[in-house]
Amino acid sequence: MKTSTLTLTDLIKPTQSPTLPANLNSATENSSVALEAIQWINWWYVAITLEGLVVLFILVKLIRAQRSYKADKSKYESLLRAAHNDFGIHPVEKDSYQAQKLYRVLCRKCHPDRFKDQYQKALAHELFQEISIHRGHYAKLAQLKVKAERHLGIKL
Repeated sequence: MKTSTLTLTDLIKPTQSPTLPANLNSATENSSVALEAIQWINWWYVAITLEGLVVLFILVKLIRAQRSYKADKSKYESLLRAAHNDFGIHPVEKDSYQAQKLYRVLCRKCHPDRFKDQYQKALAHELFQEISIHRGHYAKLAQLKVKAERHLGIKL
């Protein structure tokens, strides 16, 4: 019995079908079908599929990088929000803004002309002078507000 062997060049030649031995059983028939399928594979489809897989891999990497960037960006923004107050401005600016509001309220409520009693008028005059001196300092104005409520009996 003489058997012939297949070589790689037999599989590569598309015009020539591979030569197989005459006495084949069912296992070799199935392998011959597989060999013919390999022979007729369009290698362009294989190349395009591989290229698609590479593109898919790159897209997955980009999406992961974008998620990481968004997470880092949100951490950075939360730190910025923590550094600012609820008005979205710097705490020093907030202090100045609140000092202006409190100054106006204190000037209105503690003006000496509002009081008829001479003792309260004198206290209000001293307090009004201190309020005028510390018009931009919120902490001092808050202390003067407490003093005005306590000594002059007004509600702010």
